Amino acid sequence: MEPDSNNRLMAAISHASSVAGLAMFVPVVLWLVHRNKPGSEFAAYHALQATVFHCAAFALILVTAFCTFGLSTVLLLPWFALDLWMAWRAYHGEWAGYPGMAGLGRPG
Repeated sequence: MEPDSNNRLMAAISHASSVAGLAMFVPVVLWLVHRNKPGSEFAAYHALQATVFHCAAFALILVTAFCTFGLSTVLLLPWFALDLWMAWRAYHGEWAGYPGMAGLGRPG
């Protein structure tokens, strides 16, 4: 079943929230709202994907920034680029997951 425009928008917002500095808050809230809501499986899937990826990326960047005295903060650029790419794919209705965790949260 094709996700409706509201589900696609919520899915895209889950991914793109990192660019606005809300990487771990918006996806969690969207997942909590959509996880048991009938017809919102698409938005819930992308919100869970974004939550897990954002937490893992944040932890990796924090640890490497500490070990390299902040030089690894350049990793924020590929993180944002990947998030925007995933937001674009979600907005266009793709059930695409982040590399290495595409099956996480997928219904069925």
